Amino acid sequence: MNKLGSLCYREIQKIFRDKEAFLYFFVLPFIGTLFFGYLYSLRTVNEIPVAVVYGEHTAGNRLIENYIDSSPTVKVKLITTSYQEAYRLFEREEVSGVIEIPRHMGGDLKHRKSVKLIALVDSRNLVVASTLMGALQKAVGFGQMGIKYTIVKKMLPSAEAMQRILPVRFVSHPLGNPAIDYGFFVLTGLFMMLIQQCLLVGSTVGVASEGEKGTLKETIGGWGNSFTYALGRSLSLLAVQTPINALLLLLYNQLFHMPLANLTALALFFTLFSFTVITFSQLLGALFPDRAAVFQFLVFFSMPAFFLGGYTWPSENMSLFAKFLSSLLPTTPLLNVFTRLTVLEGAVPFIGRFWLHQALLALAYLLLGTLALRLRSRRAPKIPQAQG
Repeated sequence: MNKLGSLCYREIQKIFRDKEAFLYFFVLPFIGTLFFGYLYSLRTVNEIPVAVVYGEHTAGNRLIENYIDSSPTVKVKLITTSYQEAYRLFEREEVSGVIEIPRHMGGDLKHRKSVKLIALVDSRNLVVASTLMGALQKAVGFGQMGIKYTIVKKMLPSAEAMQRILPVRFVSHPLGNPAIDYGFFVLTGLFMMLIQQCLLVGSTVGVASEGEKGTLKETIGGWGNSFTYALGRSLSLLAVQTPINALLLLLYNQLFHMPLANLTALALFFTLFSFTVITFSQLLGALFPDRAAVFQFLVFFSMPAFFLGGYTWPSENMSLFAKFLSSLLPTTPLLNVFTRLTVLEGAVPFIGRFWLHQALLALAYLLLGTLALRLRSRRAPKIPQAQG
């Protein structure tokens, strides 16, 4: 038992002695969390500049314009009767949209004629475009209701007038992200991927270094066999990573006001996730000949892993092969659990399948890593003995 504890302590010491491992365990996760957190600190897109073109100045047109300008998402930069003037601003990228309000809109609505409002939107940035279109549709809808209400209430009592112009009311309750907060959405995914990538690189360094130096066989022999080395080393690194996870979650929650419900279940799942990543890293360290090869693979791996995790694109709409690849990633069950426990505030029993998924991945990577380490150590070159 004392020998096992000594070996675990030695593995932990290696993290502090190796500059690259220390950087990826203790420095980059915190720098990355702070960087991405402040990058998306505004959380939502606000004050998108637009130009409003009037066919004529009427009370109805001004009502529409007031509703547009009252939205925090939109900022009216120009009000003009010249479409050419507004379009010049659009071409110079000084506004992201142009809204044209036609002539006689109020009169047409009064006589129950259809009215067409034309919006020109810069769609190069999908976030800006979708946000602007949503805000404009809402503002125009409110403006249209206001005009109709003004007309109808002259003939009917206020309550009856409102019932006449709005017979059906649509009420939505977005769960987990009530403000449809894009910053929250992106930051959550980046936070998960950041932890995975830093832990992957930091954990892989040790095995890759042993392989480069030709000391892997000797190190494994000190542990007894490949399995005890893989398991013991994984638990040693997990002991280091667990308090780091706790600090990162605290930083994520307190500094950037991100919701964290059911913290106990989340912390436990993060521990299992970290163990899975560490076992996966040992498999990579045994498969690749040196650090450089591992780093090259992880650079290539990081971007597909982010998109395959089922966060940016629903896994239900992926091909069967993409779903299979997604199921092999440690972040896939983590993202499902994280969004349910923090965003939807789900109960623990409803995430049982993700616990099983993560545990099976951890076991599979532990066994595959053991096999890869055994094969790697057998073909490792012998260390030349010093001549006496």
